[in-house]
Amino acid sequence: YNKAYNMGRLTAHTLEAGNKEILIFNFYGWTGGEKCNEAQQRTDDLMCAAIIEWEARGKPPAIFAGDLNATVPRIPAMAQAIQDGTLYDCGANASTWGGIDCQPTHKASRHAKATRIDYIFITPDLIDKVAGFQVDWCDDYPGHHPLQLKIDLGKLTKTTTTCTYADTTDDRLQQQRHAHKHACTRARATTPHAHTHARTHARTHKQDYHTHTSKLTHSHTHIP
Repeated sequence: YNKAYNMGRLTAHTLEAGNKEILIFNFYGWTGGEKCNEAQQRTDDLMCAAIIEWEARGKPPAIFAGDLNATVPRIPAMAQAIQDGTLYDCGANASTWGGIDCQPTHKASRHAKATRIDYIFITPDLIDKVAGFQVDWCDDYPGHHPLQLKIDLGKLTKTTTTCTYADTTDDRLQQQRHAHKHACTRARATTPHAHTHARTHARTHKQDYHTHTSKLTHSHTHIP
């Protein structure tokens, strides 16, 4: 999350209204993710970071909004999150609030085909709090068109998030690197002793062999 935040690709903010709180993620996927596999993979990693960050904060009511620069099927992290019920695609279900399901959100030029690459995803605990959703489409200009979401905060219960230690994506990776380094240090510390023991055992075995051979020779010289 920290790396994505520093790149200006992902931010997380808490919306507070009285004793009500909603975590809001804003994301910006890499351009060309619908056709370019490298851009698609980077955007997928970005959304993985967002979901992990949300989980690290205790899975509070949350909104994920922004420009994926790709359709959902091209971003496995989001496709899976929608399929297993972790997130809900408001645009795909806009008719619930009087809108148009899967309405396009972007048109690169007047002659280009309109596509849906901008999204608002919400956690299931916010579905019955949504009071409206629509794409503010305008044919007068090309580009991205605003997505509007209305939330009835009066139906939202109080939520709190308690963090006893930092647990973002970068923190987890750092902990894994530290654990790996510690394991390697322990391996280096124990391996020489194992080799020394092996060498000592070999020398002792060799000495015993020579001693035994010497005894056999000595005994042989005294046989009539």
